[in-house]
Amino acid sequence: MFQKIILFLVVIILVLFQGSFLVNFFPEGLVPNLVLSLVVFWIVRAGFNESWPGIVLAGFFLDLAHNWTIGISILSLAIVAFLISSLVRRLSVAQGGLGFVMILGFVFFGSLVNDLIINYTVQSIFWLRGFESGSALVYPFGVIIFWNALLTSAGFVVLYWPLKKIEERVIFYNKGQFTKTRFLK
Repeated sequence: MFQKIILFLVVIILVLFQGSFLVNFFPEGLVPNLVLSLVVFWIVRAGFNESWPGIVLAGFFLDLAHNWTIGISILSLAIVAFLISSLVRRLSVAQGGLGFVMILGFVFFGSLVNDLIINYTVQSIFWLRGFESGSALVYPFGVIIFWNALLTSAGFVVLYWPLKKIEERVIFYNKGQFTKTRFLK
């Protein structure tokens, strides 16, 4: 129960920080996606099967924060998480363990894929509803997606060590209750 409360609080704090604080300092379309960084952290540390409830929760609150149709962020985060999970399984056997630089690469790759999925999904919704184009609401493809991926990677650098400490504290408090615990049990 303690882990679920911490999970909920971390997701809410990151969504609020990303959606109401960071948007004041970055231009539209270039806000670091800290929630995506959190999802990649979960996937690398715990795997997809244990992380999917947190991914759905994070996507739901992101959709509420962006005032989008419920499911857009859930879909994009789930696809990114599944892709990264399969890459982690393949590369962790070859590498013997994942280093910080490799996780940073996953965040960069995940940010690119997430932005492309969201752009295509939002454009499709506008097309299905009969609007000419959603280009006023969705930033165009090109260099801005790479800048956003770089900013998301930089946000992950700042976020990584506090998340690791939170995970260690949660494991410490639950040491007597679980034999093998992770952040998302």
